[in-house]
Amino acid sequence: MEGEDPGIEETLADALIDSDVLIDVLKTSGRTAAWLAEYAKGHALVTSAVNVFEVARGLNSERALDAGMRLLQEFSILPLDSSAALEAGSIDLELRRSGTPLDAGDLLIAGIARANNLAVITRNVRHFERVGGLVVLDPAVT
Repeated sequence: MEGEDPGIEETLADALIDSDVLIDVLKTSGRTAAWLAEYAKGHALVTSAVNVFEVARGLNSERALDAGMRLLQEFSILPLDSSAALEAGSIDLELRRSGTPLDAGDLLIAGIARANNLAVITRNVRHFERVGGLVVLDPAVT
């Protein structure tokens, strides 16, 4: 399934929600929120400490930040522990060798997901599909 966009019913993986999807829920809600609710019926949904930072950084008012923090409280938040950091380092090496590096934030998120055997729910499919062993789901497509 690597690099594919499997449908909800075809995917058995619990998943980590990327920052762009969380921000989409905050800004437009609707379709993405409904997709996440449907996916959550059969899968655990989490996010990471890195995503918390990215969401907080991407919101430009106290009101938006408060809404973002309320949304994040709905999910378990995985830390960047040593296993995930080592996994991110391994991913970085793989991608640099192939000439397709990722930015640090995406590397850390991918490391957390891969270390915890999680899919990644993101609209930045092109970033994450390069990571071997990672199932990537786009709520706009699946």
